[in-house]
Amino acid sequence: MKLIFILLLALAGFAFADQSSALKVLATSDATMEQKANACDELGRVGTADSVPVLADLLADKHLHDYARDALERIPDPAAGKALVDALSELKGAQLTGVIITLGDRAAAPAVPALSKLARKKDTAPQVRAAALTSLAQIGDDQSMDTVLSVLENGDAQAKSAAAQATLAAAARLERAALRLKQKVAAADIAEHLKAAAAK
Repeated sequence: MKLIFILLLALAGFAFADQSSALKVLATSDATMEQKANACDELGRVGTADSVPVLADLLADKHLHDYARDALERIPDPAAGKALVDALSELKGAQLTGVIITLGDRAAAPAVPALSKLARKKDTAPQVRAAALTSLAQIGDDQSMDTVLSVLENGDAQAKSAAAQATLAAAARLERAALRLKQKVAAADIAEHLKAAAAK
């Protein structure tokens, strides 16, 4: 009876009460795709490591893949990041590309070795390689940027183009970060010569 009430609330547009309610919906065979999508969205807000195995199983679902990976992106527990990394060896095509993008959005440093492997392999599909390079540049640590710059220097023409775009995006983010820092210095109550240095 409780589950029926929860499903009625979902149909009416109400949020799920908690993680367990959302997980029950995903385990209900007669729940609609809309209800399951709403449950994934709720787990993205309130989910913990307990939600990760269920969402990880949905990464291969053609209907719920996007909702599951969005939820995993928003769950801060390291288990969510690990599930996304593990999925790299199991998915293909658009689903694999989606997970790669999510790892970049999550700035998942533990994913760098796996993403670097995809970026360096010559037989990686172009769209997958481009996504891997973009995500590596988003993560932006030394190891990830070493891979991006290596492909920029030594990859084929298509890979070099993707690496160049990823590198430029990383440079733009660094420039914006530098500008914000200089603005903070310029606005501080400090000596004028320091303000002048920030204006350069």
